[in-house]
Amino acid sequence: MRNLIVIGFCILQTFLSFAQGEIDSIPKALVRNEHSVAGHLYTNGWGVEYCYGKMNNIHSKTLYSFDFAIIHDAKEVKVSNPISSDNSRYAYGKLNVFFNTRFTYGKLHNLYQKKDKGGVEIRCYYKIGPVFGFLKPIYYKVGKESKIEKFNSASHLNITDIYGKASFFKGFSEIKIMPGAHIKGAVSFEFGKKDLIINAIEGGLSIDIFMKEVEIMANDFNSFYFAALFISGRFGKIKNPRIKRIKTKNN
Repeated sequence: MRNLIVIGFCILQTFLSFAQGEIDSIPKALVRNEHSVAGHLYTNGWGVEYCYGKMNNIHSKTLYSFDFAIIHDAKEVKVSNPISSDNSRYAYGKLNVFFNTRFTYGKLHNLYQKKDKGGVEIRCYYKIGPVFGFLKPIYYKVGKESKIEKFNSASHLNITDIYGKASFFKGFSEIKIMPGAHIKGAVSFEFGKKDLIINAIEGGLSIDIFMKEVEIMANDFNSFYFAALFISGRFGKIKNPRIKRIKTKNN
């Protein structure tokens, strides 16, 4: 019995040590400005982002971000013409590709700071700013003659009328710009094992609001706002001028 207690105690100690993580012997950066990039997977599309975070104090940062996103309509369904030889897939009834750029300002707050290399830092942030939406017309190959046309609900009555999409670059000269406002909020779990490296998983809510309906599909359900949940992977570095000066002196 005594041996079992000793073995159990050793296992418990090993587990606790593993859970706590290895203590970082390198002094933590004092000035924790950061540069990061993120990939976002939205419930209505995907996007990428660059963000600069300027430290206010040990608990908060000011954020300046730029991101690019492709937005899909919930009614989009990929189909293919069964009599077409190339089996090209497209969204029947889609009029425009919709993508946007966002320039945002926000705040990040540390809710829980990690104590060691194996820990997790919990952060939350919000961002607001202007968004510029871009609507690019889609052209299709219509009929056996492959005429290049935009979708027309009056003449393209079913999927057999369309043989596939024309070149993506067709229609760029007809792009329309739609200004609006953007707001985003998320919780971030930063688990990087090095003090100056950022590795985080985030989840939150993103909202884009425009001044008029965004015509993505040829139906009556187009909207002027887009709300989506998202999950992200963020990677970056902490920029600390003091650490740079120390490295320069040592070299």
